Amino acid sequence: MMAQYAPDRSFDTIHVALDLSIDFKRHALAGSCRTRIRSFKDGLKTLEFDAIDLKVTKTTVDGRPARYAIKKDK
Repeated sequence: MMAQYAPDRSFDTIHVALDLSIDFKRHALAGSCRTRIRSFKDGLKTLEFDAIDLKVTKTTVDGRPARYAIKKDK
């Protein structure tokens, strides 16, 4: 069996806060995720999160709108 390694990361996750609403009848979940990170080096410009099967509608950084892109299988 070949060894597998975690991908290189540009930041460390310090804290994750979830605020969720669950609709059991519709089998739906809605909410927000607030993630506090620490960059491993100065000048960090992008973050990559796994959000498979989630619909992302908005992102912010320090309360300001931030650009985001959805990649298939991510």
